Amino acid sequence: MNYKTTGTVLFFLLISLLVPPVTHAPNQSTAGRWMLGVIAPPRTRQAPIITSADTAVFVVGETGLFTITTVGNPYPQLSFTGILPPAITLADNQDGTATLSGKPGLTSAGDYTITITAKNGIVPDATQIFTLRIIQFNSGIYNNFLPLFCQ
Repeated sequence: MNYKTTGTVLFFLLISLLVPPVTHAPNQSTAGRWMLGVIAPPRTRQAPIITSADTAVFVVGETGLFTITTVGNPYPQLSFTGILPPAITLADNQDGTATLSGKPGLTSAGDYTITITAKNGIVPDATQIFTLRIIQFNSGIYNNFLPLFCQ
């Protein structure tokens, strides 16, 4: 008998450790015609849970990024109610996460409270009161040192 390997020896060794041995040897009619299938058990359906922090801080004039994360099966869809400042968006990534991003304008400093909802058809939906804090970075103290670096 000739056996050929195609880079699957490690996989075979792993499977051979997990699968009980075959109690009979293949005969000529079945040699080379063995099939192995792996079936993963279905994931249990799970109501959504929001797992990310309930606060993020962005700085005026700087691009900010925050990821909202969830668990649930199927993946939850994310939405929000409330008002975000101009140029800040919350986008559902369709994978159980959402991205809060943007560059706050000069007049955006302050706290913005929104309600994030995660839904996947399994009751109950998840909600989170979320606060986006936008701060004005005061660089005045650094202006005193600027001449030292620009000589």
